Formats: sequence, structure tokens, C-alpha cells
Amino acid sequence: MSELTPEERRYKEEKARIEAELKKQEKDKKFSIKKEHLILIILSVLIYTILNYILSEESPLTDVELKAEIIYQGLYFVVKNEDDFVWKNVKIEINPNDLLGGYCYEAPKIAPKTHCAVSVLEFIRDDGDKFIPLLILTQ
Repeated sequence: MSELTPEERRYKEEKARIEAELKKQEKDKKFSIKKEHLILIILSVLIYTILNYILSEESPLTDVELKAEIIYQGLYFVVKNEDDFVWKNVKIEINPNDLLGGYCYEAPKIAPKTHCAVSVLEFIRDDGDKFIPLLILTQ
């Protein structure tokens, strides 16, 4: 095997040094991309959590005095939301203190300044019985 000249030796050493530096830069570049992805993922989860909280249909239970009117029309009730905000998780009960339990109607929401007609048959007891005013009046 022939011995390398000083110039060839410097060339090989320089080449090895440059290749090692390129490998290190490539490794650092891969790490920095992974770091950027991690930061993006964390930001995405944070933004999702904040938006989900802000836009959530669920709200903490609080006592709020509602501006409401409920009119009985024989076969249905007219429920009026006279407030300036949406009622969420609406629950209306008829005869809640009855020995057998009252009749209940639930709606996910009622828009502000609107009314809705609710059939008397949509009021149901826990045992599944429907509210039938004629039967209740004759008992």
C-alpha cells in the first residue's frame, strides 16, 4: 500500500471533517423539525381546548331568573323565551310534586325572543306515562 502525500492526507482529513459536519447538521435539522412539529401539536391542542370551552353547549349550573311565558292551549303549551339569550338544556315540569312524579319536557335549547308549541303528549313521567289532561281532570 502506498503512503499518502501530505496534500492527499489533508484532502482526506478535510473531506472527513466536512462529511462529519454535514452529518451533524443533518441530525440537528431533523431534530429541529421534530421540535417544530411538537410545538405545532401543542399549539393546536391548546387552541382546540380553548375553542371547545368557549363554544361548548355545556355551561355551569347557575340560578338565572328567566323571562318566560307559558300558555296552556288545550292540546299544547306555548313556551315563550322573552330573554335576550338562548336557553340551554331546557326542562319544563308539570305537577312536579305529584305522588307519582311530575311530567317533564326537555329541549336542548330555545332561541331568544321566540316561542315554541309543545304537545301535551311530549310531557312524560319517569315511568313513561304521557301527560293526558283529560284523564288527569277526571281522576
